[in-house]
This record gives sequence, structure tokens and C-alpha cells, in this order.
Amino acid sequence: MSDARFQFENPKSGFREWMPLDFQAYVTQDDDNLIGTLTIRETISYSAILRLPDKMPWSDKRALVESAIVEMGLQDCADTLALAWY
Repeated sequence: MSDARFQFENPKSGFREWMPLDFQAYVTQDDDNLIGTLTIRETISYSAILRLPDKMPWSDKRALVESAIVEMGLQDCADTLALAWY
């Protein structure tokens, strides 16, 4: 694990905190479309549930979610919180 860290202001506590760079990723986002308590994988899965046909089997939706994660190059951070900063 790297010693590199960055400092940010936690919007919930208002305190400045340090976060290791190993535990973060950046995804361009439209804040009103993300739920900050979900991971990237959960966010994309949630979108798939809402947008894809109800008749489509979950296994097919799951495969599309995983292929979208790979296509966007998010494999390493797919289980990281989306952390929408409102």
C-alpha cells in the first residue's frame, strides 16, 4: 500500500480528513444521478434494474453491468463507493 494520501473536507462532518490514494477513483458524474452510499457496481446495477426491460432475466442484466464496468475501465474500483458530494 502506498503512503500517498490526499486531504479532503468531509461534507457530512465538515472536518478535513486524509484518504489514501489507493482507495479512490474518479468517475465523471452528474451528482443528481448517483447515490453516494452505493458502490460503482451497485449504482450501475441499480440503473440497469430501472432502465432495462422487466422481462429481461437478471443474469442478462448482470452480464451487461459487468461488461459496462470493463468497457469503462472500472474493474479496479467497481466495489468502491460512488461518494456523490452534495
